[in-house]
Amino acid sequence: MTISCFDFWKGGMIIEEWSEEWKGMSMKVKEACESDGFFLLKCDEINSKGAREEVFKNMKALFHLPQETKQQHIIPKPFRSFSMYNYMDTHYESFGLDDVLLSASVDTLANLMWP
Repeated sequence: MTISCFDFWKGGMIIEEWSEEWKGMSMKVKEACESDGFFLLKCDEINSKGAREEVFKNMKALFHLPQETKQQHIIPKPFRSFSMYNYMDTHYESFGLDDVLLSASVDTLANLMWP
């Protein structure tokens, strides 16, 4: 099996929204989601700056919040709200967040979780 891999971070710059490259990448991401249900996002440039470690550290704080707090994250789009699943002996929680490169989206979630 092959996993589709995409790099949105080219030469230290994020692909410009609505550019031809962006449109092509969007189509490939859509196809990967429709055919496989997932894809791998490559962002070596970001990871080299320690962002990956910072993200995982802060995700622990997010998922350790009380259940009632996390359930306040309600988004009308599918798969964006806080979700919790228990399957067999596995516990799974997820958040969906659009436009993470826009600070307003991240700030809204942060202010909701940590008023």
